[in-house]
Formats: sequence, structure tokens, C-alpha cells
Amino acid sequence: GTLAQLLAHGATAGEILCGKALALGAVAALALLPVLASAIVAVLRAPQEAMAASVVVAAATAYLATWVVLVVAVSGFVRSRHAALAI
Repeated sequence: GTLAQLLAHGATAGEILCGKALALGAVAALALLPVLASAIVAVLRAPQEAMAASVVVAAATAYLATWVVLVVAVSGFVRSRHAALAI
């Protein structure tokens, strides 16, 4: 991995984890775009479905946020990549 190289350049563990969280958050945001687009189309076609569309978007956002937090937490707490895969 690149951990040794990052640490050799003076990056702290907190900076590495924040960077990982930002990168994963960006990927999660990209994954959320189709959900948002679908919700917008659904509301434009049937305005009475705005609440249902909001719930779907909120659920997808919560799922992806949980995914980001869990991946970063496992990365921060587990010492080896083999142990991380076992979790």
C-alpha cells in the first residue's frame, strides 16, 4: 500500500483518514446523483410524490454516509489489510 510513503512524507494518521473520508464521500456523492435525478423527475411528473421521493433520497444518503463512515473506521482501527478483509 501507500501508507508507508504517506507517513514518510509527513502526513499524520488524522490527515490520511480525513483524505480517505473526503475521497470516499466524493464517490458516494457521485453514486447519489442518479437517485437525485430520479427523484427530481418523479416529483416533476407527480408532485404529490414529493414526500416519497424525499424519503428515498434520504435513505440513499444515509446508506452511503454509513458506508463511508464504516470504511474509514475500519481503515483507522485495523492494523493490517488482511484483518480488514476479515471484518
